[in-house]
Amino acid sequence: MRPAVLQALEERGLTSVMNATKWRELRDAVARELPFAPAFQRKDVLSSDAYPQTFDQDVRYGGDWPAGTDLSSEIEWICVRPRRLIHRGNLVAPAIEDIEEQFLALLGRLQIPFARDSETITIYGYSANPGALTTHRQAPGE
Repeated sequence: MRPAVLQALEERGLTSVMNATKWRELRDAVARELPFAPAFQRKDVLSSDAYPQTFDQDVRYGGDWPAGTDLSSEIEWICVRPRRLIHRGNLVAPAIEDIEEQFLALLGRLQIPFARDSETITIYGYSANPGALTTHRQAPGE
């Protein structure tokens, strides 16, 4: 791990909740078990901004899990939208393909710590409050 990352973790009081093995298991399971790789937003420890900057709506594209989860020792969190829009024509609203239950089951089976809201699932590499994370399904707001 780079010294700058270690320094930032110490200054911000962040604790590791994932490791390279867990990130690899998650990346492999997403590729092997899900019908598509869900889009995600990534925030690194040394970055003040997440990428992509805007991530407040469902999208048509999938996530690049192999490239997007490399350098896992620098990932502060990824925010996942386990849905995608399916184009059905210019005059028809897109359909939504939702794999949230499959994704949550995968996280539970792998014991991946996460937080959930009504739209997204956030997987933390580092957290200031690891006790607030769960490794099992829960209803939004629970």
